[in-house]
Amino acid sequence: MGIIGLIGVFPNERFKETAMLGELALNGRVRAVQGVLASVEFAKSMGFKKIIVPAANAKEANVIDGIEVMGVETLGQAVDYLAGKLAPVRLKEKAPAMQTKTSTDIAMVKGQTYAKRALEIAAAGGHNILLSGTPGSGKTLMAKAMGSILPSMSMQEQLEVTKVYSVAGLLPKEQALVTQRPFRTVHHTASAVSIVGGGNQPSPGEISLAHQRCSLWTKLPSFPNTF
Repeated sequence: MGIIGLIGVFPNERFKETAMLGELALNGRVRAVQGVLASVEFAKSMGFKKIIVPAANAKEANVIDGIEVMGVETLGQAVDYLAGKLAPVRLKEKAPAMQTKTSTDIAMVKGQTYAKRALEIAAAGGHNILLSGTPGSGKTLMAKAMGSILPSMSMQEQLEVTKVYSVAGLLPKEQALVTQRPFRTVHHTASAVSIVGGGNQPSPGEISLAHQRCSLWTKLPSFPNTF
């Protein structure tokens, strides 16, 4: 795009207010990338008025207000947009007013009075909770049901969770926002990198992926002492 701009295909001043994000394939197509939501939010904070993103990421990028988003499928479309030959079509993604109900509702659990009370206290105060019992006593079921007594996520919380899942490449296709509180299960054989995050190409770990809800650590005594 820099070379095309230098030969005068479109005014160079367009670069001053337009950011670009995407992976260019050898055939000229623009491929989807991860972390678009966070990138668009950062571009806006840096004063950019417009941003060009892959068409596959446009729905996610449109969540951020105050910046014009142009989704392109090819390099040619990006050039036409900067040359003023192609106008963006803004499809604003609206987040549901209420969070979709979780599949496991605490009202479905019979008995377990003390466990339910403990979950309510933990949910109200944002505390950790240790569930102890024999296999099959309902520990995992109770942990999954905790989501049903948590309040729906605010728009700010949805954005926070979506940014994490977008960077991790786990944002569901055709879904611009994560509206349900995430539930993650961590096994005692999990590596430190998978839990904390990192790697050769740094990516969020299970702790970050459980942001705004619950991370269930099964067989806690079997985890290495390093945790």
